[in-house]
Amino acid sequence: MNDAVHSSLIAKAFEVARLFSKNRIGNIRKETYEIGSIYILSGSVAAVEYVKKPTEKKALCCFVYIDSRIAPRWQYFFPTDSHILGLQSLNKLKQKVENYNLGVA
Repeated sequence: MNDAVHSSLIAKAFEVARLFSKNRIGNIRKETYEIGSIYILSGSVAAVEYVKKPTEKKALCCFVYIDSRIAPRWQYFFPTDSHILGLQSLNKLKQKVENYNLGVA
């Protein structure tokens, strides 16, 4: 991950913490969110562990970098078990498509 993408990840991670700490419908207990850890998973994927204050519960957020010429940006979501299971299956399908495209299939 290059420095510019890394810096934009950190900025986006702090923005998400601020957004989820606001007075909003889903934040009944008025919890605030702080960054616990940032895990770089690849050149365009990261996970950010947030800590909810004052409960100390944690939440994991997945960040994916979209390298668009028009508007490069980080997209994020809080993955469920169902998301993770589906994404694990994506790896096999991606390999199958790549093998087909290389004439290996």
